[in-house]
Amino acid sequence: MLQTKPHQTPFALLILLTIPTLLQGADVRTLLEWTFDGDLQGWRATRHIEELSTSPTSISGRSTGHDPQLSSPLFEIPADAYQEVWARVKCTGSGEGQLFYSNTTEGKYGGFSGKKVVPFDVVGGDTWEIVRIRPWWQAEGKVIQIRFDLFQDTQFEVDWLRIVSPSRAQQPVSRADWRLSETEMSGWSGQGDILTGPPLRVPLQGQDWLRMTFDAPSESHIVVTWATDTGQGSPTRGVYIPGDTVPHTYSLNMAGHSSWNGNLLHLAIKAVGRDADTPTLRALSIASEPWPSPDIHLLYFGPVDSVNRVGQPCRFMARVANLGGKATNATARIGIQGKARLLKSDDAFDHPFTVKPELPVTAYATVSPTATGLVKAHLTLETPAGRREFTSAPMKVSPPVPASLPRGRIPEPVPARTDYLIGSYYYPGFGHERQWRQLERSAPWAKPTLGYYDEGNPECVDWQIKWAVEHGVGFFLIDWYWVAGKTHHMHYIDALRKARFRRYMKWAVMWANHNPPNTHSEEDWRNVTQFWIDEYFSMPEYLRVDGKPLVALWSPSNIRRDMGGSDGARALLDISQAMARDAGLPGIHFVAMNNNGTPEQLAGEGYQAWTSYHWWHRCRDEARDPRFYPFSLVAQNSRAGWDAREQPYKAAGMDFLPVVDTGWDARPRHGDNTFVIYERTPKLFRTILTEAKEWLDQRDEKLLIMGPWNEWTEGSYIEPCTEFGFSMLEAVRETFCEGPPPARITPQDVALGPYDFDLRRPGAKRTEWTFKTDDDAAAWRPLMGLADVHVTDGALVATTTTHDPAFRTGWLELEASAISSAEVTLSVSPAPTAHDNVTMFWATASSPVNGNACVYVGLRSQAAPQTVRLDLASHPRWRGLIRGLRLDPTRTKEQRVSISRIRLLMRQ
Repeated sequence: MLQTKPHQTPFALLILLTIPTLLQGADVRTLLEWTFDGDLQGWRATRHIEELSTSPTSISGRSTGHDPQLSSPLFEIPADAYQEVWARVKCTGSGEGQLFYSNTTEGKYGGFSGKKVVPFDVVGGDTWEIVRIRPWWQAEGKVIQIRFDLFQDTQFEVDWLRIVSPSRAQQPVSRADWRLSETEMSGWSGQGDILTGPPLRVPLQGQDWLRMTFDAPSESHIVVTWATDTGQGSPTRGVYIPGDTVPHTYSLNMAGHSSWNGNLLHLAIKAVGRDADTPTLRALSIASEPWPSPDIHLLYFGPVDSVNRVGQPCRFMARVANLGGKATNATARIGIQGKARLLKSDDAFDHPFTVKPELPVTAYATVSPTATGLVKAHLTLETPAGRREFTSAPMKVSPPVPASLPRGRIPEPVPARTDYLIGSYYYPGFGHERQWRQLERSAPWAKPTLGYYDEGNPECVDWQIKWAVEHGVGFFLIDWYWVAGKTHHMHYIDALRKARFRRYMKWAVMWANHNPPNTHSEEDWRNVTQFWIDEYFSMPEYLRVDGKPLVALWSPSNIRRDMGGSDGARALLDISQAMARDAGLPGIHFVAMNNNGTPEQLAGEGYQAWTSYHWWHRCRDEARDPRFYPFSLVAQNSRAGWDAREQPYKAAGMDFLPVVDTGWDARPRHGDNTFVIYERTPKLFRTILTEAKEWLDQRDEKLLIMGPWNEWTEGSYIEPCTEFGFSMLEAVRETFCEGPPPARITPQDVALGPYDFDLRRPGAKRTEWTFKTDDDAAAWRPLMGLADVHVTDGALVATTTTHDPAFRTGWLELEASAISSAEVTLSVSPAPTAHDNVTMFWATASSPVNGNACVYVGLRSQAAPQTVRLDLASHPRWRGLIRGLRLDPTRTKEQRVSISRIRLLMRQ
């Protein structure tokens, strides 16, 4: 059982605290020791460390850059799973270090790599502490060198460093099925938020599923850490589980992880709930199948839209998911609490229905509110797993639309009165439906007031401008994409230019230059600067500082990287300044962003100001779990962060532009592979805005940047939506503006819209593809290693450019149990060789495409068309819900591939 402790547990400490309790005092023997008694003993500073020196009892130094490296002399010891590295250290600051290890000196980094590294935490405070690290380096066979890397900007001392091993080992356990309770831990031990299993030796062949039963009163973050005798290090996998009043069993498909093989030696579970809550682990097992019994939970139950009015049809949504086996003969009833009439409920709940694993069931109930206030819905759900009662999130009902409001046109904006210039980042990623589908599937409560809209529609931009300026938001910093002359996501600026209300609002380029290497050059820089001058800087709405157009740059370090250092980067910015002056402008106001160099370095490269895209100062350091913490930490730490960052930039002669953060929860886009800031509320947002106003007023400054306006799939948004309504924007207006609030008008109120994309997936259940027109090619798009892709003569044709060419489908929803095999009809020219084959990979709802989930068959050596059949059903990982397919048609470079048909054959 996981018990709550008052102290925090940094994420890197998971590696340390999950060490089995083998190595305690006299239970260890020392294999190697460096005591540093007036001697470096072969250790050396290889990067970003200055003043390395010795004393009679220790070595000391100062880390300067982002990658300080302290490297050992060469040695040799046999590697096993139970060895540890201990170090007695003292640091003035706190942070995360890294232990690198290797069995070779060959390679780009002298034998070290990012695959052979373990993080560790240092508490700091200029007091001595002992750091204990379990590297899990058993797959190395031997270890001949290590690197003890601390963190940036700290004075440090190291008293001694040892490699130790247990003097006696415990007998490993081969079982993999535990029932845990307060009185029976079955060999598991707890410390803080972490449970660690006994020493193990569990064969993982065919055992792809980790099944955990949790009792979680609130949403929680679960991190699984393991080690095997064939894998490198100690991998981790995180998963977020919802809070509920009853226990649930979660089945993690581990097959997609390359380290889940061989024999399992170690397993640990970290579980952190919201605030002070801690989930209780009831049971854990490793199995060949997911949990077989139905396990129903509610993904969302609440209003569909943000503005709901008296006398108009309004909808509630209920989305039910199943974590276990198929639930048949489910029934549901919806009732209404409050002043509203139930008009109809969705057909999905009108008769017994089935809830399949990984295929949620969504139903709607339409109501007609009869008065302002709050209305709730009530859901009674009966399944083989039992009967559950749920109450919805409240629907806030507004008064009817005034009869005098003109229909068919957007009312002219009435900008709020303010002395401040407040802006927000804008992400133009919603000119197509892909990310809207991600949002609707994972976070329907975040549905925008505009719907799942096409932001390339100028009328949608007009609504955004109206809502922004009426609440005191005066400019957007628009994420802008240019890679060596190629642009994308330009539809939003094109729509902005056509917007009727564009004159009300300023905007500027935020060049998101997180580009591949070697994509910045003098020629390209001249081209991009000329593009800005010709296309943007002449627009009266373009944002200027002291008459200079503002351009923010996401990654100054990428420019520095491609140009060979700061001098090369400075030369490019100087070129821009000269071109701007030649065009009649006073120059360009360049703003550096994010952690991309020291203030002195950035100032020397020609930047006038610095800012950031988000603002999470020290939140991860102070959180129980740095990947799962409350927005209240952001509110508590923002001002201290502005103060800490302002001084060094001011000292370097640069302006510092504070940022008010707008949150983060990227699960719609990245699944569980992200961190989450939870409990973001308008009240806490207003708290940060109030402190920002005080901070600006103390300095007689007016410019403020907020985090993203519309990063919907990353959980960073303040644009009106179902979750918050207009409350986030109201917080801005109430903090910085004068005068009465604006009327809350939406497209439906004036008979405009809808602007939504069609989010249905007509091709999601498709099982056969032929290629007659270019539109048919959209179903199987090139992934890599293919050129000149087109449809001709009834076939999808391409030329391979590498030995690993691949096509991939879009989103699929296919049940593996219904499909036996795949047939591909194709020709390859020149004729295939003996090593050429066709390979089909697949992704499931719980595992991405990977080398453990694929089937291949050899090609006959002929140029004529041939049909190959791939046996999918016999593969142990062809199971669950198939989300996508990848097809590698050959393994030879410079072949012409012609595919006339792909089809999936149903089981008989």
